[in-house]
Amino acid sequence: MAEKRNEEKGNEKTPRRVGQREVAKEAGVSLMTVSLAMRNSPSISVATREKVREAAERVGYRPDPEVARLMGKLRSSRVASRSVVIALIDLQTSDLQHSYNLRLKEGVEKHLDRLGYGCACFKLRDYRDDVSKIVRVIRERGIIGCILLPSDRPITFSSKVNWDGISVVAATTSVLSPRFHRVGPNQVFNSMRVVEEMQLRGYTNIGAIFSESLERRQRHRYSIALAWYGHRDRILLLPDDIDDAQEAKMIRDWVATHRVDVLFVQNASMVMRALQARKFGSGAKQVGLVSLGTVEDSKVSSLDELPEFVGESAVSLLVGMMFNSETGVPATPRSTVVDGIFREGKTVRALRPTGEK
Repeated sequence: MAEKRNEEKGNEKTPRRVGQREVAKEAGVSLMTVSLAMRNSPSISVATREKVREAAERVGYRPDPEVARLMGKLRSSRVASRSVVIALIDLQTSDLQHSYNLRLKEGVEKHLDRLGYGCACFKLRDYRDDVSKIVRVIRERGIIGCILLPSDRPITFSSKVNWDGISVVAATTSVLSPRFHRVGPNQVFNSMRVVEEMQLRGYTNIGAIFSESLERRQRHRYSIALAWYGHRDRILLLPDDIDDAQEAKMIRDWVATHRVDVLFVQNASMVMRALQARKFGSGAKQVGLVSLGTVEDSKVSSLDELPEFVGESAVSLLVGMMFNSETGVPATPRSTVVDGIFREGKTVRALRPTGEK
């Protein structure tokens, strides 16, 4: 009896996988149309894509992952050539670049080069802040992939700009609208780790000094981390429209009032100059300092957000989108975040041995 069951089991046939030909027949369209619909190609209408997908559901079509993998390699061999150019849109208001931006762009360019792509950089300021003009040039050049580089201000693009047919990744949180797929530092997690590091060292009164524009661009992520650990009342937001002298006075007055023992800052050099001013007194020099951002000065303790890896991740995401014909403004934007690391400097010290409570 057991032998009979085994014989019957051996005769069982694996169900035949339904292919795209069956979907094409069911939907009454060509095989090419089915292929394009499954890749969300903008070359066919939304109505046709929906029609094909409904037909696929009726006949029980499921993509073959092995075929998808092989097709991805085939498209890669066709696309990964320096004849394919990726647009990099620099959103800064001036040519003055922060080290974070330079390292991020370097990460983007190196990874594009490794994959065999060329790149062309466009500065938004050269087009009078009109991104539609850049998009027009991109289309004229036949560019189908674009990475938005960081900005020093919050940016909202007009809803009239047509991004259809272009795969877009924002390597910045500064673009508030529209919401593209984006890659950036894991800011809440990173700043929480730095708070914990300072607490282990014995710092108890943690304060922070940011500009109002940074607070808006980062969507309050740094403040959220500080608030979680009970430091919300020790955050100074500097107005964007004040001069250096007013800024320095605000910082000195605020630190004197709040009696902080360590500061998380956006601009380390500016805060250090303010705290070391004679009018403030020598006691200010004892305030610890951590830059919540990538700095070049190794003497400054800092959170290194590893911008090279942010740039590399942005390229990897964009290439995948191009292979799958994901273009335009996504209906459901997704975010990829990169964990940073704390870099030891001379601007903080251990008030007690690390690990001692």
